[in-house]
Amino acid sequence: MTYPFEDEVGILLNGNGKFEGLPLNRALYDDRGQVYDAIAGTFLVVGLTEDDFTSLTPEQIEKFKEKYQSPEVFTLFNGEFHVMKMPPEEAKKQKESRKNDAKQKNPAKKKNRSGDAR
Repeated sequence: MTYPFEDEVGILLNGNGKFEGLPLNRALYDDRGQVYDAIAGTFLVVGLTEDDFTSLTPEQIEKFKEKYQSPEVFTLFNGEFHVMKMPPEEAKKQKESRKNDAKQKNPAKKKNRSGDAR
């Protein structure tokens, strides 16, 4: 868990994600907007109570949905770590492209009535 926001929320993540070679997913920013870390792999934003997780409020859902709507691209340029937000249209195109690639690699097999693949 990490608690990078003033809201009563936390980020549930794989703490070993970077060591396991998982792809970087989202950057974490300090108060000045500077990147101080990055989440590797998938993560979940959860609401917090005194001693447990809880659902996000509708307002928090909208806030974090907007915050994490666009994927981030991570690059190392001249020895410096850079993060760029991908425009929503480009993210949608890439998602569709990956979906189409997956369909071409793994076309669905038709099944006969007994459930066996033909």
